[in-house]
Amino acid sequence: MIRTSELARPRNASVLVFLVTLALWLVMPWQHAFAHAVLVSSTPAQGERLTSRPLQLSLRFSEPVTRVDLTLVDRNAKPANLPATISGNDVVVELAEPLGEGAYALNWRILSEDGHPVAASVVFAVGASYDMSELKDDTGGAERVALLTLGTKFLFYLACLFGIGGSFFSFWIAHRAPTRTTITLLYTAAVCAVFLIGLLAVENSASWAALLGAKAWADALDSSLARSIFLVGLTLLLAVCARPRSIAGKALTFASLALIGPAFALTGHASGAGIKWLSFAAVSLHVTAVCFWAGSLPGLWHVLGPRHQGQRDSLLRFSAAIPYSIAVMLVAGGYLAYVQIGWPPAILGFDYGKVLLAKVTLVSGALVLGAWNRLVLTPRVASGCLRAAKSMKNLVSVEVFLVVLVLAVTSLWRFTPPPRALALRQPIATSVHLQDAETMAMLAFETTPDLIFNAEISLSTAEFAGLDPREVTLEMSSVDGSVSKFKVPIRRVSPGFWSVQHVPVPCDCEWNVRLDLLISDFDLVSLQSRVKLLSGG
Repeated sequence: MIRTSELARPRNASVLVFLVTLALWLVMPWQHAFAHAVLVSSTPAQGERLTSRPLQLSLRFSEPVTRVDLTLVDRNAKPANLPATISGNDVVVELAEPLGEGAYALNWRILSEDGHPVAASVVFAVGASYDMSELKDDTGGAERVALLTLGTKFLFYLACLFGIGGSFFSFWIAHRAPTRTTITLLYTAAVCAVFLIGLLAVENSASWAALLGAKAWADALDSSLARSIFLVGLTLLLAVCARPRSIAGKALTFASLALIGPAFALTGHASGAGIKWLSFAAVSLHVTAVCFWAGSLPGLWHVLGPRHQGQRDSLLRFSAAIPYSIAVMLVAGGYLAYVQIGWPPAILGFDYGKVLLAKVTLVSGALVLGAWNRLVLTPRVASGCLRAAKSMKNLVSVEVFLVVLVLAVTSLWRFTPPPRALALRQPIATSVHLQDAETMAMLAFETTPDLIFNAEISLSTAEFAGLDPREVTLEMSSVDGSVSKFKVPIRRVSPGFWSVQHVPVPCDCEWNVRLDLLISDFDLVSLQSRVKLLSGG
């Protein structure tokens, strides 16, 4: 015989967990998340050739930095760890003695406020006679760890959204115990959370062996990503502790759904954009709405099975609730998209926008199917039509597949800083005028801090009449001889106007520029000048 006290014990434990979690939520000093940090500028600059021996090195990032590892490598591949001072967005290294002449690579690895490690190198030289081309970025070995992190995060977010949303659906919509699949997803998310902390420790230290030490774990835990995972863990605990057919169970699943949004908002691109408190709230609401929508779909599929008790009531409850969830999801998501990208015409100008466009396309497809289910098939299923229930079940399967694709596409934002971060790396405009007795040319360069330029070329005669040569060739070489002459790909835009797109150069040095204009079969004009791309003139 089962005692009443034994039945009450799980409920009491659930209430206790709920109260403890609520207390933690009220007192914990949450911080706003930032976007991935990108390098805005450095001293020395990328590819710069210094004439004097520096005593200080500095890096400036688009967002605050919480941790940095710096290594200086010379031509002999001898690495030296450098102590650094962090002040907000700036990292400064005071050298014990001036650097000697030679080529160097300043390899940096940072942990930005959103918990994501970022790494690259700044290559420069001291003195005029040293080749920088042999120095390589030593941060390329992290791709496999980054891909493993990407896969783990995808599974983590998938399990969280379907698990927590599925639990809420079971208690509030279907009025039954969660399915075995839902419980499995909750435990899967918990396991992925532990793996993510470990992978963050590996990314921070660039070594799997770091997992054996306490420092890497401590650094990983001291990040907004770890705080986010911690709160997600609490939401998973709430969902697991919920017991069916009880008020406490409903309260726990409601709290779990309500907290998953703020948990995800603690890290990532969007929460630190625009008005921070508003963006944080928008991310929280967006994630919560997505969790209810996505997590309900597998439960709805189960409800639509043959001879399922309570099918009609469950379907009608879901049909009444889902429009509010979709509305919140779209409004919050639209606001966040506007903050990150701006007006819609700019969406294709950035990789971030292309990922967003793919996500919107997939979501639109899923919503069209959902609208058909709600407006056309739901009344038929409610009236007892088995054929309509079967059709709806098939369409819900397609919706689940599209939602999984949406999450997969969304995970690509891990590698695409938003336009608002890239905007801090605005290109520097430089122009140079080339002329002889009969011909004039204006070259207008726009060069980013990572030494990639676009250029526009306008041509005319000395009397300012239009000039439209048959062919135009642009050649560049460094004045100091460190970079040999190379041809720049160029295309005709309109009569007298030519353009160059996305051309990388190895250093911020002074460049010889030569334009060859083929006017006719017997008339070739050559114009020459010099330009420094990042000097602004």
